Amino acid sequence: MSTVRIGIIGIGSFGYRHALCFQDHPRANIVCVCSRTEETARTKATSLHCDFTTDYHALLSRADIDAVVVGTPNMLHYQMSLDALEAGKHVTVEYPITQTTEQFDALCTKAREQGLVLHHSFTPIVEPQPLAIRDHITDIGKVLTIRSFYVGGCGGREWYKDPALRGSFFSSLTIHMIAYQKVILDENPSWVFAAYKAYDEDDSSMQSGSFFCQYPSGVLAYNEWGMGFGNRKWEWAIEGSRGRISYHPNHPSPHYLKVTTADGETTVEIAPQGEGVKKDVSNFLDRILNGSSPYASDACTRDMIAVCEAADKSAQTAQRIGMDYS
Repeated sequence: MSTVRIGIIGIGSFGYRHALCFQDHPRANIVCVCSRTEETARTKATSLHCDFTTDYHALLSRADIDAVVVGTPNMLHYQMSLDALEAGKHVTVEYPITQTTEQFDALCTKAREQGLVLHHSFTPIVEPQPLAIRDHITDIGKVLTIRSFYVGGCGGREWYKDPALRGSFFSSLTIHMIAYQKVILDENPSWVFAAYKAYDEDDSSMQSGSFFCQYPSGVLAYNEWGMGFGNRKWEWAIEGSRGRISYHPNHPSPHYLKVTTADGETTVEIAPQGEGVKKDVSNFLDRILNGSSPYASDACTRDMIAVCEAADKSAQTAQRIGMDYS
């Protein structure tokens, strides 16, 4: 196989972003896209010069498709990925790949049985922001605390407001920050404590959550998120024994870090967030064509899902949850 023939299930914001990267890749060919609405499917198919359907089972039944992208709302990821594997297709799935470790284990088992690539499109692992922070983390001495804050709208993804489609608040939103901390610290939390609040119980149009954890190295991390609030704001601060790193995103660019130590302040410009998608698409194709290793290993993915499950349990019980990654 010299070219991977691609089908895309879910061609909205996430799916289309991946589609453009596949379209630009010399070893990928988009064959068909799928959307629940015919107008969306036809419009995107026209721009991508491919076929379209509103039935993902019809897409999976095509013999001229080798691999599929699952870019649908979160709660649909597991079943659609399982169906794709059973249809003999390699699969890449937008994060979160599943809602539970049990579901993830089931997908991994099916992929092994079928001899197929199951790929978690866990782009936070390869995004420029945490990689840049990691490159400068020794500048501030021993890391003591990490704080992050995000509020914003839904970016056109109205299904984010619906728990039946979004699933867990923590695996949908907080997982991004948990992954960044994994890249920066290279360790998993020892315990987590979390809270969640929907401000309009009828349609969950405004929602927020907080996530607090401690790492084996002693680092304390706190994340606060809010969706449906309108104006977007995203801040990071990493405090160390000899200084601090703060992250300042501009939209659309540039993004930059400020590294402050006793020697002064340094500004580090970093690439836009979308660069991670390009890397991830190339990694998926390399896994199929060359047997390359994934950027996000199965162990990493499973650990991140476990942390989010613990956060859900903590929010439901108002208790601190100790982590067991076995």
